[in-house]
Amino acid sequence: MESVNEIVRKVKESEVNSNGIIDLFELIKEDDPQSLVTAAIHGLVDIFKHYIVNHSEWFTNTNTHTSSTANNSLLLSSDMSMASNLYPLWLRSKYQLSLTTFLDYISISPYQVTVLNELMGLLQCFGSVKTTPTLKEYNFPNDLFLRIISSILTAGNQELTFYFINNYIQYTDVKYFTLKNISSIIGTKLDTAYRSRGSVSMEFGGNVYQLLKQIMIKKDKDKKNKDPKEEDDGMQYFVTDPKDFKNQQAIDVKTHEKHSKVFSKAWLLFLQLPLPPSIHKSVLLSLHSQVMPHMNKPHLLVDYLVGCYDQGGVYSILALNGLFILMHHYHIEYPHFYQKLYSLLRPDIFTVPYTPRFFRLLNVFLTSSHLPLYLVASFAKKIARLSLSAPPEGIMLASVLVINLIRRHPNCRVLLHRSTTEVFEIDSDPFLMDEADPSLSRALESCLWELKTLQCHYHPAVSSLMNRLLDPEKQDKEEPLHPHLQLTSKQLFINELSSSDADDETSAIPFNFTSPTTFWGTFS
Repeated sequence: MESVNEIVRKVKESEVNSNGIIDLFELIKEDDPQSLVTAAIHGLVDIFKHYIVNHSEWFTNTNTHTSSTANNSLLLSSDMSMASNLYPLWLRSKYQLSLTTFLDYISISPYQVTVLNELMGLLQCFGSVKTTPTLKEYNFPNDLFLRIISSILTAGNQELTFYFINNYIQYTDVKYFTLKNISSIIGTKLDTAYRSRGSVSMEFGGNVYQLLKQIMIKKDKDKKNKDPKEEDDGMQYFVTDPKDFKNQQAIDVKTHEKHSKVFSKAWLLFLQLPLPPSIHKSVLLSLHSQVMPHMNKPHLLVDYLVGCYDQGGVYSILALNGLFILMHHYHIEYPHFYQKLYSLLRPDIFTVPYTPRFFRLLNVFLTSSHLPLYLVASFAKKIARLSLSAPPEGIMLASVLVINLIRRHPNCRVLLHRSTTEVFEIDSDPFLMDEADPSLSRALESCLWELKTLQCHYHPAVSSLMNRLLDPEKQDKEEPLHPHLQLTSKQLFINELSSSDADDETSAIPFNFTSPTTFWGTFS
C-alpha cells in the first residue's frame, strides 16, 4: 500500500484520486500499528482542510440528502459528469463518517489527544472560511465544537479534560462557546430525562464538574466605569478575532458581560444534576470563592444553597459560606436562619473536617450587636456544654468563642457573675440542652459553670487558657480566634514537647521501669 503522505498528496492534486480517502478511512479502523492509525487520521483531516479552504460551500450546503452515497466509491459511476456533480455530496458524506469516527476515538486513550488536536485544527479551518472580511460577519463553527465538547463530557477522561483546559481554554472564543455548549448539553440531558421519566447519571455530573471547575472568568476590575458592551483587553482568540465584526455573535464573544452570563447559566444548570457526595461537597467548598464572584446574578444560587442548608449535617456547614455572602452582600433573607444554625451545634461538630470553617463562620454570624440577648446566651451556653466532651483543641476553640460572645455582648455577663445565692446543682440546671428553639432554651436563667469546670481540665494547655480567659482583670478585649482555628491534637502535643518550661531531667523519666516483652500477660 502507498504511504499515507503519498495518498494525501494525490487526493489533493486531483479529484480522480479521491478513492484514497476510502483507503485512509480503512486504516483508522486498524488497532495496530498505532503510528499508522495516527498518520491516517492526520491525513484525512489534512484532505478535508484542503477542500474546506478551496470549496467551503461543499461543506456548508446541507440541503441535499447524502446518505445514499455514504458507503459507495465515487468512481463506480461510468458517467463522469454525474460523478462530478455527485462529488461534493460524496465528499461531505465521507467527512461526516470520518468525523463520527474521530469523535468516538476521543474516548480511546492512545488516540484521544491526537484526535482532539486534529478536530480543533479542523474547527480553526472552518472558522477561517466562515468568517471573512468580505462577509462582514463573525461566525464561530459551533456546530462542530458542540460535538467535540459533548464527546469530551461523555468520555469522562480526566487526562483529556486537563489537556483541553491547559491547551485551549485560554482562548476567549473557546471558553465562551465551551460554557455555552455545556449549558446546551446539560439542558438536553435534563429535558430527555424529564420526558422519559428517568434521571441523568451521577457519572455525567462528575464529568461536567471536571471540566466546569477549571473554567474561570476574568474579573472585570473597573466594572463601574466600563461599558458592559466594551471588549476586554488582552483577549486571545483561537479561530478569528471578532474585533472587526459587529454582528451579535461577535459582540457576545468579546464582552465580559456575556461571558459572565453563560458562566452563570452553565453553573445553575450543572447544580440541577444529581452529583456524587464527594463532588457535592467539593462544589460547596469552592462555590463562594470560585463561582459566585464571576456570576452575573449570584442570588440565583439561593434555592440550591438553602436546599443544602436544610439537608443538615456536613452539607449545612459547607453551605454556610455561600449563604453568608448572599445575606451580607445581596440582602437575601432566610427565615429561621439562626434556629437552623443553632441545630448544627452537636457533639460531632468537633470531629468533622470542617470544624475550623464552621466556627469561623459562626463567629461572624454572631458578631452583630443587634442580636437578641436570649439568642447569644443560648449559643454561648450550648457551645460551653458541648465543649465538656470535646477534644482539647476543640475545647480551646469553643471556650475562646464563648468568652468573646460574652465580651461582645456585655448583658450576657450575668452568665459568668451570678451571685452565690443563685448557685444551683448541676442536675437542676434550667438550661434545656435538647431544645431546638433557642428562644425556649432558658439559657439566661442558667450560668456558664462549664467554663469553671474546664479550669480543672487534665490538659495543661486547656486549664491555662481557661484561667487566662476567666481572669477578672482581662474582661474587656476579645481573644483572637484565628490562632485556635488551625490548632490540632498533634500541634498541642508538639507544643508540650517543645515547651520552654519543661525540665530536661523530668522529661527523661521513663514510663516503665521494666521493658515489656508482650502486649498482654506477665513480663518475663
